This record gives sequence, structure tokens and C-alpha cells, in this order.
Amino acid sequence: MQKPSETPPTIQQRSAGPNSPNIVTTGPGSSVVFNAAPVPWALNEAQFDALRTALAPYARAQVEGAKDIIMAVGMSDETMKVTHQFVDAFRAAGWRLPGNGFGMGFGGPPLLGIAAIVHSADSVPPEIRVIAAALQKTQFLHGPLTVVTDDKLAMGEFGLQIGSRPD
Repeated sequence: MQKPSETPPTIQQRSAGPNSPNIVTTGPGSSVVFNAAPVPWALNEAQFDALRTALAPYARAQVEGAKDIIMAVGMSDETMKVTHQFVDAFRAAGWRLPGNGFGMGFGGPPLLGIAAIVHSADSVPPEIRVIAAALQKTQFLHGPLTVVTDDKLAMGEFGLQIGSRPD
């Protein structure tokens, strides 16, 4: 059996130069920094399937010229990716969305995450409830879905605004 040594273990390193990826420093004042890329804000396969499954019983055709159900608020790559995923999930669930399936929103304060637009707090359509439940269950949403009222929207109608990655 080997006895513990009083000297710290060492690691032999070979370098191909000062920018070699295998350089690790030790000792007073030195540090090693790992920069991990942020997890992309997007629906994974399970989240997409849960959203599609939740929407399927409510599938309907959106009338051409009607206000878009899905609206991208902002132009970041992540916002656009999530917006397209929502359009794809709605369409996979049997919804017929006209054109590219979404509108664009500009101006106003930035939106973080997703917000539902409904006529009034008393008239939250069942689609909003099942969307929120599916996204919470699969941990795409880490809290309640933000609901905003707009009395210009007809009772029973709704909209979804897709913003930037929530913090």
C-alpha cells in the first residue's frame, strides 16, 4: 500500500505554445476560467411534442386577414427560432395559420419570455391554459405564463407574443 505523500500531486503538461488549449496554471494568483456557452432558448423535442399535443384538440383555421395569433416581439435569433417552433407546433397540431404563421411586433418595452393576450381576465381561453400547462410541465416556462388583456380582442380569441430569452 502506498503512503500519502506530503507533496501535492503534479500533472505533466506539454505545450505547443502560449495559446495551447491545454495550458493550466496553478499557484498563488492563478486561475482557470471555463466559459460555457449559454443553453439556447428553444423548444426541445419533448417540449415541442407537449405543445403540439396540448393544441391538437383545439385546432382551427385562422381567417385570412385576421390578427396573427403568434407574434414575434424583437428580432433576435432566439426569438425568431422560438417563434418558428411555435408556428410549427400549431401547424403540426392541425391549426391552419395563414402566410408565414406569425406577425412582428416593434416598439414598446422589450418582452422577456412569452405573454398571452386575451380579451379580459375573465375570458382566458382554454388554449392558453393548456399551452401554459404544457410549457410548465416540460419546464420551458419556469413560472406562470404572463397574461395581458386587450379588449380589442374578441372574447375567446387569444394571441401569443414571443420575446427574448427570459433571465
